[in-house]
Amino acid sequence: MGSQEEGCLVLRLSPREAQVVMLIGRHGLTYGEAASHLDISGRTVESYVGRILQRYPSQKRPRAAITEMYYHHYHEEEVIESEGASPGRATTD
Repeated sequence: MGSQEEGCLVLRLSPREAQVVMLIGRHGLTYGEAASHLDISGRTVESYVGRILQRYPSQKRPRAAITEMYYHHYHEEEVIESEGASPGRATTD
């Protein structure tokens, strides 16, 4: 058994990758909408999604994989943190 069990994914994302996961996974934004919100191009958002999925492969379509990633990691973290700290932080060590 490795360090990554199903349902226990520890994400190591850059702050910008974490923003992309939050915008697409939580808010349901399209790549273009996320790009507009972050003031970057849609191709850059696609690049972030591609890099994330290279590290955390999925058999699902990219948007579905990002949404699932959000709900398996960030959503649970937000519930835990809702009593104090800010939600959606990624581990970057």
